[in-house]
Amino acid sequence: MRYLPFTHASHFLKERDFGQKIEASFDFIRAHFKPLGRALLMIVLPAALVIGLATALMTLEWINNLKGLQGSAATVDKTNPWPGISNVFSKMFFSPAYLTIVFGGLILTTMLILTVYGYVTLRLETAPEQEITVSAVWRLVRQRFLGTVGALIGLGVGSMIVFFLVSMVAGVLSALLIGGSGGSRFMIGVAVVLVMSLVFGAFAYISIALSLFLIIWVRERLGFLATISRSFKLIWGKWWSTFGLLIVMLIISGVIILAITLLTSLISSPFAAATAGTDGLEGAARLSFLVATTLRSMASLVIYPLILLALAFQYFNLVERKEGESLHYLVDAIGQPAPEAAPQALRPDDEGEY
Repeated sequence: MRYLPFTHASHFLKERDFGQKIEASFDFIRAHFKPLGRALLMIVLPAALVIGLATALMTLEWINNLKGLQGSAATVDKTNPWPGISNVFSKMFFSPAYLTIVFGGLILTTMLILTVYGYVTLRLETAPEQEITVSAVWRLVRQRFLGTVGALIGLGVGSMIVFFLVSMVAGVLSALLIGGSGGSRFMIGVAVVLVMSLVFGAFAYISIALSLFLIIWVRERLGFLATISRSFKLIWGKWWSTFGLLIVMLIISGVIILAITLLTSLISSPFAAATAGTDGLEGAARLSFLVATTLRSMASLVIYPLILLALAFQYFNLVERKEGESLHYLVDAIGQPAPEAAPQALRPDDEGEY
């Protein structure tokens, strides 16, 4: 079976059905495994290693703190145990490892998004015969890094504001329902269902509608609000297909994560035996747990590019369906000289052309 090389715009800008978008994601990985893999290894891998190690150290710290809390349970004031518990959790959440995970995770996510979508964008904008180098991808990552970090923070803050507003509206409606019915149990149940439906429904719709935000942000280079508007415009009428695509890719990713977890559990098997003690993890158990947790964090280089690519091909599919962008490329190509074919020597069994 012949696969698309994904070197021309027409290879990306195609109307694809549900299965073809998933297939295109794997085909793109197959066609660009080496150049995209080099970019991921040289740009994203160092950050993934740091985050993986910080995650492992934080997990060990949490385990040891919880064991210490259990060991000192006999000396804790039974009437007011919260000071001791809050002290333990404050040490966890303000530890250097946890802060490294929070800020480092944002950096890692930004670099992964820009590397994958930057490579796709450069592949679209570069001549088919020219290979995309790591330096070209790194240049794009540097140029768009701060803006993308700000965009991700803006999406997070905006989502919280919308969640708060929808919760307020749902709360007011439920209060009116309960007050109008005299506080009957049936209307209380209806109000609870209404609140949960509005809140989770709004969250689900906005999350799926903004799933195309990142590919639009990188490829079309629009402003923050313009990118949000563009994402909602493209997703209109295709919300369910995007939702289904994302769910299927998450299931596939979950299977991959499960396989990686089972493999890394073989490395960290001494951890299970070490947890029987009261002094936490030490020696070989600690080292094996650090290695296993770091490997699981590095699995993001394998898993998340598949999800990002699936969303990218959904974006290309919607752009082609609604705007027919590939026609613009064909019009621009009119009048341009055809590519020269390399001369080939005739073989003895060639009959030539007539």
